[in-house]
Amino acid sequence: MILLDSNAFYWFVTGQDEFGKRARSLIANSPKVYVSALSVLELTVKRQLAKLPNLDFSEAIVASDLLELPLQVSDLSSVNDFPALDRHDPIDRALLSQARANRLVFMTSDPKLLGLSFNWVANVGE
Repeated sequence: MILLDSNAFYWFVTGQDEFGKRARSLIANSPKVYVSALSVLELTVKRQLAKLPNLDFSEAIVASDLLELPLQVSDLSSVNDFPALDRHDPIDRALLSQARANRLVFMTSDPKLLGLSFNWVANVGE
C-alpha cells in the first residue's frame, strides 16, 4: 500500500506525467493508494497563496479512486526519528512518520527524503 506525498498527489489528480515506469507500476499494483489529510492541508495553503490553481482536493481524491488517510496522533510518534530532517519542512516529516506508522510505501520526489535511503520511500520519477 502507498501513501502519496503532496506533490505526487497533486500530479496524480491533475494528470501530470511526472511518474516514472516503476512508480506507475507500484500504484497500479497496490491494493490501496492513500492521500494524507496533511497533504490536503499543505496544498490548500498553497492554493490560498495563489501558488496552485483552484481545485477541490476532496473531490479530486474521490474522482481519482484514492483513499483519504486521516491523521492520528500515533502517526506522529516517529517524527523525531529523522534527525537529518531537523530543519526540513514539518509537513514532510509528519508525512514520513505517518507512512512509517501505517507501514506504507511513501512515494515522493523530494531529494532530501529520498536521500534517507529507506526501503519504504519510493521515487515518483523512477
